[in-house]
Amino acid sequence: MRNIRRQILASALFFIVLSCWAFAAPIGAGGDSDYHISSIWCGQGERQGLCEDRGYYEIGYQARVPFMFQMCNGRPIEFFPDCPEIDAQPAMQFLRTATPDKVNAYYKTMSYVVSENTHQSILKIRLLNALISSLVLFGLLTICKGKIRTAVVASWTVGLIPLGVQIFSNVNPRSWSYLAVFSSWAFLAAGLEMEKPSRQKIATFLLSAFTALLAFATRIDGSIFVVFGCAIVLAVHILKSYSISKKTILISSISILIGAFLLRTFSQLSSIFSFKLEETISSSRFFLIQLVHGPEFIAQAWGYNVGQQGNGPGLIGIIGLSMFAVTLAFSLIRGNTVQILGVLIIAVFIISSQMRGSIAIGELIPASGDYVAALTVFLLGFSVWTSTSPLELYASRGGRIATIFLLTFSHAIALYSYMEFYVKRGFEIGTFKTISLEQQWWWNSNVSPNLVFWFGSVALAPFLYFMLSTVNQPMLDEQ
Repeated sequence: MRNIRRQILASALFFIVLSCWAFAAPIGAGGDSDYHISSIWCGQGERQGLCEDRGYYEIGYQARVPFMFQMCNGRPIEFFPDCPEIDAQPAMQFLRTATPDKVNAYYKTMSYVVSENTHQSILKIRLLNALISSLVLFGLLTICKGKIRTAVVASWTVGLIPLGVQIFSNVNPRSWSYLAVFSSWAFLAAGLEMEKPSRQKIATFLLSAFTALLAFATRIDGSIFVVFGCAIVLAVHILKSYSISKKTILISSISILIGAFLLRTFSQLSSIFSFKLEETISSSRFFLIQLVHGPEFIAQAWGYNVGQQGNGPGLIGIIGLSMFAVTLAFSLIRGNTVQILGVLIIAVFIISSQMRGSIAIGELIPASGDYVAALTVFLLGFSVWTSTSPLELYASRGGRIATIFLLTFSHAIALYSYMEFYVKRGFEIGTFKTISLEQQWWWNSNVSPNLVFWFGSVALAPFLYFMLSTVNQPMLDEQ
């Protein structure tokens, strides 16, 4: 009973944190927001007043939707502080949108909650995504036991800041994709560890399937990541549960070869796994750049950004990357064969995915860490789950206090920076000329942006406390 209260409190506080992020920025915030918003409004096809005149125009496939935001240089005006703001706003505007064959299940689902009131609709979508994420976390804390729950808590704690909290409470379909990679593997592992068939075991597998479907409803890369993660978990379960004969190894090898051959016969799937470079790009130069700069781009998953002028990363990235490295190092103490081999396979997959992302966008430099951020959460979760070490970073009161303090401080800076950019429209950001966030608040309400900031910042500490306290650690009990 005591643990269930902690799980409820952790999930409720997580929802409060995500809700503050939902209100933290205007509706045009986030990458490609015009495309995603328009695609949601057109999720059910053309509807009067919501989605009209879809078709190809001079600048691509577009649709006429209710006025969302003024565009400047092909992006919402919030991204361009020097762009003059126009007072007159038309009832509708043309925005780029997904072609009918690329309208995924996420766009179709979210289209049911939209209306001509754009601000209200966007807030509904953000809050709905925040609620789904909080319920999934509650399910994980409730169903997962032992090492799996420890792995979930550790990986979510490190993986949420700054990208997770921002993505989970956004309109971008990546929110579902991230959530699927964060959780589907853990539900599967929990179900496989339940020895006797039961309703709870069936429910656990259904939750694994449901969370996996969140990725299939949004992005093909997220779907591949989910399949990969679940395959790793299944392989570990087989290794732990059954003796592997030479016949089994032979059959498995043949099956993998047949599967690889079948992938090549389907052009769409084959292109996804292809590493063919453009003729203008030297393969040796490409792989050298990826090798040298890949790690720093992967580190963007924790907000660790390196500037072009040689300025180092901010404190958010330093804390995030350090927390990841320390947690991973603790889990690898007394590393076993399955754990080390699994971590290496996942790491190689992350690097390969990042390279594939670079090829997809036609760039020599590695793809952004945002692309593989969810995989880093899975890597850390897998390492903690398969760990045989009695020591964990959160196994002592001091370790938990340090974790809560550092991540709460880091999260407060991340939320302030996120809000400051849009409140100040890109002028003098990061200079702390004024600490207050009152200027040019985007939302027409009596609610102060400072109130949103403080609620979001303060709520994270008790959220982390209750989530970490759901993990049973003997060392804690002895202190």
